[in-house]
Amino acid sequence: MGGVLTPSWTWITRQEVLLKFLGRIEDAPWLALDTEFLRIHTYYPKLCLIQISDGTEHAIIDMQAGLDLSVLVERLRRSNRISVLHACLQDVEIMHHDFDLIPGSVFDTQIAWALLGHGFQISYANMVEERLGIVLDKSQVRSWWDRRPLKPAQLQYALADVVHLGPIYQQLSEELEAKGRLIWMQEEMKRTLTPSAWVPDPNQMWKRVHIPNGNMPSERLHVLQGLARWRELLARRQDRARVRVASDEVLVDLACTPFRDRQAFERAVAGRVSRKLQERLWKTLQLAEDCPPLSLKSMSREERGEQRRKVRILAGVVRKVAEEIGVAPELLAPRVMVEELVRQSPDPILLQGWRGETVGPALTEALNAL
Repeated sequence: MGGVLTPSWTWITRQEVLLKFLGRIEDAPWLALDTEFLRIHTYYPKLCLIQISDGTEHAIIDMQAGLDLSVLVERLRRSNRISVLHACLQDVEIMHHDFDLIPGSVFDTQIAWALLGHGFQISYANMVEERLGIVLDKSQVRSWWDRRPLKPAQLQYALADVVHLGPIYQQLSEELEAKGRLIWMQEEMKRTLTPSAWVPDPNQMWKRVHIPNGNMPSERLHVLQGLARWRELLARRQDRARVRVASDEVLVDLACTPFRDRQAFERAVAGRVSRKLQERLWKTLQLAEDCPPLSLKSMSREERGEQRRKVRILAGVVRKVAEEIGVAPELLAPRVMVEELVRQSPDPILLQGWRGETVGPALTEALNAL
């Protein structure tokens, strides 16, 4: 069965309706928020809907109506207004890009779930079913949110994303407070909700390029870095999906084979890169070829094996502490954080904040004993 929704909700396409709705929720201590967007052909998400609920009043804002959201944005900036979201990173990325907004106080129900030891990265639908006994209709997960008019099923799906979020927030917030862990939530949101979490460094984008079998000469990686940087910056500037600029396969092929001959280059990219971009790509390739090779710190097989051994041992410590305190181990100490500690990186996250207080001492003791 589908979730039961209140019939009292507002479809906002006019400025006066928006302002009246915001007036009705002006004193709400928290707002449940969600967004619907598309990210198929563009670099940045195309925001289509914003859903809002204060537990009593519910609304869907049509982002194609050309509304001025400055009043809402200013309210969400306030630190005394809690913005409740589920798996919030993409939603906050959109808010930051479209409105230069990072909400002043965020409560992420997915993070709260993990802080209470119930599991890691639970879906919203599964959380609603487990906590409220309501089975949500998932048929609109893949939906064309930019097309108008929206179907009733789409509106029901979008509205459900915030109508049930409020009751779950109240439950989880009370449980975190009882355990003294609300401060953990605040620390986690402050650490993760920074633009660096969603704005990638163009100089590091080569690391995300898929290399078949990971087989690429290390002396050619600097060329791949230059090509990936070019694609990233152009995709941002033109708001185009990376693959619509050039595919990973094209970048790898060009990086692996030295092209000093323009005709050979043109044959290699024919039909794979638009003719309009080929001149820019040729110049970028020549510049990348002339850059010095990347200076990568390599480890011997013995050193890699030793690092993996230490990571395995520390991961066992994490699991033990996580079970003792009732926190999802994947949140308490993700593998990347454990590896950071093993590499003796400066100011490791695992020795700071709530992690430093809970698992930090045990990890430090174990690492010193290795």
